[in-house]
Amino acid sequence: MSVSQNTVAEIEGLFSEWNKALVSGDPDKVVRLYATNAILIPTLSNKPRTSHAEIRDYFAQTFMPRGPSGTIVKAYVRVVVGQFELCG
Repeated sequence: MSVSQNTVAEIEGLFSEWNKALVSGDPDKVVRLYATNAILIPTLSNKPRTSHAEIRDYFAQTFMPRGPSGTIVKAYVRVVVGQFELCG
């Protein structure tokens, strides 16, 4: 299934929204962007986070104190079983 450029822009916009929440320093803003059944495979830990409380704790205690900010250098968007996946 091909993805229209409008859809690609919308998906990339979701990353922009996530990054704005990240640089705000407020872990609650970041967590609100995750589905209630989300699983976070964190960058700085080998322990998956499987609840909003665990995801929040990871961002508040481990990731956000480092002052991170994301940039997509090259994006690849594809449809996976009716869901979108953004890798980059």
